[in-house]
Amino acid sequence: MNPSITRFLLLLVMLTSTVNQLLAQEVQGFDLDQCIEYAIENNPQLKIAELEVDISKASVGEYRSIGLPQINGDINFTHNLAIQTAFITDFISPVTYQVLLQEGLIENIPDLNTTPIPAAFGTDYTGRAGVSVSQLVFDGSYFVGLKAASTYQEISAKEQIKTKVDVAEAVEKAYYGVLINQETLNLIATNYQRLDSLLNETEILYENGFAEKIDVNRIKIEYNNIKTALKTNTESLATTVATLKLQMGMPVGEPIRLIGNLDEIKMEPIEMDLSDFDYKRRIEYDILNTNKRLIQLDAKRYKVAYMPNITANFNAGWNSGTNSFNDLTDFGNDQVWFDYSNWGFTMNIPIFDGLQKSYTIQQKKYQAQQLEFNEGLLQNTIDLEIMQAKINLNNSIERLNTQQENAELAREVYDITRLKYQEGIGRNLEVVDADAEYKNAQLDYQTALYDALVARTELKKALGILINL
Repeated sequence: MNPSITRFLLLLVMLTSTVNQLLAQEVQGFDLDQCIEYAIENNPQLKIAELEVDISKASVGEYRSIGLPQINGDINFTHNLAIQTAFITDFISPVTYQVLLQEGLIENIPDLNTTPIPAAFGTDYTGRAGVSVSQLVFDGSYFVGLKAASTYQEISAKEQIKTKVDVAEAVEKAYYGVLINQETLNLIATNYQRLDSLLNETEILYENGFAEKIDVNRIKIEYNNIKTALKTNTESLATTVATLKLQMGMPVGEPIRLIGNLDEIKMEPIEMDLSDFDYKRRIEYDILNTNKRLIQLDAKRYKVAYMPNITANFNAGWNSGTNSFNDLTDFGNDQVWFDYSNWGFTMNIPIFDGLQKSYTIQQKKYQAQQLEFNEGLLQNTIDLEIMQAKINLNNSIERLNTQQENAELAREVYDITRLKYQEGIGRNLEVVDADAEYKNAQLDYQTALYDALVARTELKKALGILINL
């Protein structure tokens, strides 16, 4: 068999095996939109952001519960092993002598040097069972804080959207990276085939005395280089596929097949009227404005904290005291267990807190001013990002068109140079140089195409149109 054909068949087997392993036949195909949809459902960063939204919802519920009735029950049982002794003033002796004096039984009350009387009050067993209810009636800071908590939940939801945009950008860039590496690998395989054929022809010419050994060696060097490039780019493709899976939230070992053709992508400038650009297209701007509202509500919460707050209370239950444990457990005996109940209001009136709230309000004021400056800075930053992204895309498209033309010209030069060499009116060195220039022109075109795709993705993100929010 012709050595050239043999080498090409070996190459074909190797490439087929590699592509089958990387892109996996007989699996669902993914285009760009499907990759992004899969990522939105499975990317761990988005899962974390979704949980953050759930946490914020639970936090709002936790804060709201402060304004709902607070009901607590308690049951207490005590066995007094030794009743504590209390000491009381001797009030009995003075009263007794006073009565005797009034009845004329004695003439004078003697000097009394009374000492405290030790006495033990209580029973061997005591018990209590009761329920208490409290209800917040008015607290200005609570109602403002409830609105602030809802605003915090809104920020969490918008942070989730920001994460979604970032994930979509990463997936789109990784998707294009895989397509570019696939195309690059195909070009290298084609170049390999072309060099393999040229090497075989030159070896035959050398064997028949129509070429020199140096001619064979020149092509052999290029041939060895492209074999190395073939292996390197095969590994690079595996890496870019793994990167795409990582951004999508897909297990690295799971097979994937991409649907997409670089030839179908139209690289044109994105036309958009920026004279009245709505900064709210950018989720970062929306988050900043929500933070401004949150700071304002927080300041208001501390201001209304100067107002009194009112709480209603209700308590009810039963208590008992007895020297018999059996009597204590006779719950139905109204001579042992006695009920009680009460209700009332508590008003807490702030008078002076050492100016703590005043200083806190000042902090919120300064934080609000910071956000005002940040808003202007963010607008300028967005304008700069859009301008730079547009320039990068236009330059990338221009460079892409240039590299496409260069690749076509390099192909023509190579075809003419090789034809002249085959007809014996050209030199081997010219063919090797033309082949190298053609190969470099192809790779430069692929690089320019990837740069243009990335620049377009970045411009769409800068304009806030990367994904439909």
